[in-house]
Amino acid sequence: MKDKEDFFQQLGQIDGQPLEQYEDLIGTFEFPRYVLRMARVDVRENRRSLVTVRIPQPVASFPPSLLDTPVRRTALEDYLTRRLRAAIEA
Repeated sequence: MKDKEDFFQQLGQIDGQPLEQYEDLIGTFEFPRYVLRMARVDVRENRRSLVTVRIPQPVASFPPSLLDTPVRRTALEDYLTRRLRAAIEA
């Protein structure tokens, strides 16, 4: 697994390069409080990249009651996904 320095170094190397170079970011990068996984980077129009962010529960500190049932877990995942999308769009 690569670390955050590797991630930022790769970003610096592809800065200003053709968009296809972003495919070089595919991989898993460990940051101090989370893990970033770039599974697919697709730069073609109307295609989607696949990025996963994993935050350990002790770091995220969600109340355990939000994870008690599948319905609650799904609701939390939906909420977090919507917030992330809004933050990215902003």
